[in-house]
Amino acid sequence: NDTYNANPASMLAALETVEGLKRHNKAVAVLGDMLELGGKSVSAHTFLGESVARLGFTYLLAAGNFAEQVVEGARASGMTKEQAMEFESKEAISKWLLDSIKQGRIAAGDWILFKGSRGMKMETIIDSLMKKTGTGTV
Repeated sequence: NDTYNANPASMLAALETVEGLKRHNKAVAVLGDMLELGGKSVSAHTFLGESVARLGFTYLLAAGNFAEQVVEGARASGMTKEQAMEFESKEAISKWLLDSIKQGRIAAGDWILFKGSRGMKMETIIDSLMKKTGTGTV
């Protein structure tokens, strides 16, 4: 299945790109489901979490039907409960990010990667952040 090959490969390429660019800064992976993977969904999402941990991301924020598998993979690979978190909604992720910026957990120069299948509409998190900070919309 071409979709199976493209979704995980695209996700891993994005993670590796941020890992290569972040230098000494923090990196946050905000991930939604990779859709249309069929029977490979659980293993692919677990591998995704393992990859986030292996690549040294500071935080993993996951939403979607497979968020639990992503977080489990990350925690099994060394991330703590404070680093790898499952959220019930994209709005909850937006709130965590906004609070983290206000509290200094995330600062200028840190990287935030938003990635998920198109159907996950991850850009709504960015729109929400921009509206709440008064910086406009995407």
